[in-house]
Amino acid sequence: MYKLFRSELLKSKRTLLRPVLFIGAVIFAILLMIIANLAPDTLKNSWEHYTKMIFNIWTISFNTLGISLLCILTEYTEKKNNTYRSIYVEAHSAGKVWVAKIFTLAFYSLMATALLTAFVCILALFNHLGTNTIISVLEMGGITWLTSLSIIPIGLFFAHNFKVTGALGIGFLGFISAPIMAPENYWIFNPYSYAVRGIVPITKIHPNGIVLENTSKLLNTNTIIMAILFAIICFSIFTLITSVIFSQREGN
Repeated sequence: MYKLFRSELLKSKRTLLRPVLFIGAVIFAILLMIIANLAPDTLKNSWEHYTKMIFNIWTISFNTLGISLLCILTEYTEKKNNTYRSIYVEAHSAGKVWVAKIFTLAFYSLMATALLTAFVCILALFNHLGTNTIISVLEMGGITWLTSLSIIPIGLFFAHNFKVTGALGIGFLGFISAPIMAPENYWIFNPYSYAVRGIVPITKIHPNGIVLENTSKLLNTNTIIMAILFAIICFSIFTLITSVIFSQREGN
């Protein structure tokens, strides 16, 4: 499995995956600077507010459309190089190849989130926001990545079976449904809502961008653990199911 994982990393080395991740994180960092400097200063500690707001935007956009784009680029590389069959022969298991791809995408998702977290921490330090804000940023980064894991098998499955249209379609569905379902009691039924809901107790910002009152039920910190737990469980289940389907359709 480790050799397959290394193989996937090497294959993606000369693709657009890594530049896309870096550019995406830079764009969000620039967006933070623009919003924080140009938006009307109607909030106390506005830089701290917008620092947290950027993660709210990231969970809604990158964890939906962004991951779909990574899955599309991965599939494009495979189809372009026609490497599926040669890997099957060497690995003797299509299922292992599929799992390795999911793990590779999880690694790249980690890289993207880590880059954003690093950029936001640097901006926070430049604006003298203090240790508490830095800790909050690190917490949001960790939660964002862990809760994104369950989306990866879904995105890759649609990219492989339904091409670009399917991957963008499921990503757009997540983009629309995540902020709608996240504040509701049934948020646990939508994997795309896990990240959005999971960071609310830290950001203290509603998924629609409104600052929450201290009495809001959305600030219950137990939802952080629930979101991470559900994400890991769904990641395991979706990875198993999609690997079995992939093996039956593509394997030897």
